[in-house]
Amino acid sequence: MTRRIEDPQRQEWYEYHGSTAIVRFWKEKDGPGVNRCWLYFDTVEEAMAYFNEVG
Repeated sequence: MTRRIEDPQRQEWYEYHGSTAIVRFWKEKDGPGVNRCWLYFDTVEEAMAYFNEVG
């Protein structure tokens, strides 16, 4: 699943594939490329709750 968040300064999106990790991507409006950060959770339930709250 993917959730996108857009504002005038950057684009941000999260990918979740049913495990305890979520990948956060973001790109500044005039930035050189896409940044990536992995978010790790103790349980699948915590990861799913975070993902559902983000968007």
